[in-house]
Amino acid sequence: MLLSDTENHPPNGDPDPVPGFSDDDALQHHVDESRQPDETLEPPDAREPDSIERKPAPIYPLIRYDVSDQHIAELREKFAGLAERTPENYEPRRKAIATCRELRVAVEKKRKELKADSLDWGRKVDSVAKHFTAALEAIENPLQLAKDADDAEKERVKAEKIAAEKAALEAKVRAEQEAAEAERKAKVEAEEARLAEERKALEAQRAELAEQKRQADEAAKAEQARVDALQAAERARLDEEGERLKREREALAEAARLEREQIEADKRALEESKRRLAQAEAERLAKIQAEKDAAEKAERDRVAAEEARVAELERQAALAKRLEALKPDIEKVAAFAAEIRSLAAPEVASKHAADALGFAVQELDRVAAELEANVTREVQADAGVF
Repeated sequence: MLLSDTENHPPNGDPDPVPGFSDDDALQHHVDESRQPDETLEPPDAREPDSIERKPAPIYPLIRYDVSDQHIAELREKFAGLAERTPENYEPRRKAIATCRELRVAVEKKRKELKADSLDWGRKVDSVAKHFTAALEAIENPLQLAKDADDAEKERVKAEKIAAEKAALEAKVRAEQEAAEAERKAKVEAEEARLAEERKALEAQRAELAEQKRQADEAAKAEQARVDALQAAERARLDEEGERLKREREALAEAARLEREQIEADKRALEESKRRLAQAEAERLAKIQAEKDAAEKAERDRVAAEEARVAELERQAALAKRLEALKPDIEKVAAFAAEIRSLAAPEVASKHAADALGFAVQELDRVAAELEANVTREVQADAGVF
């Protein structure tokens, strides 16, 4: 078993070197497991100047550690292949490091315990401990370096995976945006083609109306010419027949007047029809233009709404991720508030003490509620939720 180093520590720290007693001397006095606990070691005579009076050599107890060179050699052989960086070696290497660290700490602990009796004996203890520590560190350090390298490699792989996932997400969002833009462009082009066809049909209708107006004008001119010819012929006939035909001429004049009035009425009706057709055409064109403007506005509104929806989805995803990261803090504060509320007041006989306890319980409940409200506000502010 490992011995405690909590007693008999020298007050002045590490001892000064003992004259004439080297580290090699301490190693030579190391005793293996077969030596009895009550055996003692005598250090060699101190090599002091002749002018100093020699004193009898002190008697030192055994330097006994719970580790030996044979044990260290066995560990060195057992852990020899673990410095190679392979996945199979990681866990055995970690345990080997722990084993070496425990033995090294035990050596240091024992060293402090052994050197507590005297400063001279402490130097010998330090020398043996230094020997064992160096031997153990020679095994532990390469293993620790290999483990650190494996840990760094794992962190690198993890970072690369996160970067790849982020790039994939960005590519997906970019592809969705490009698809939405292509769809919008196709709809705009289709609408422009439809409007071009409508403009072409409108121009054809205008040409047809112009031809109808031309024909109506020519018919009116021909009718006027016919009336003029009839009037001239009638006047010649009336001149030849004289007074006999005066009443008939007057009757014909009246008939001609009525016919002219009818023609004028027909002309006015034709003009009114033309005006109504032009008004109807203007209203139809205005309706087509209004429908076009409404369709273009609806498309712009749809595209803007889609862009806003995509932006909101991205914001909601980032917010959900942030709130999930803050969830442990919220749960810890809620648990602490629950512990505060669970505190029960003791039963007391004094009314004054009972009132004070009742007030304290109310204050604790208020503090718990204030704590929950404050942490909720802080978490929401940290996550950008308002």
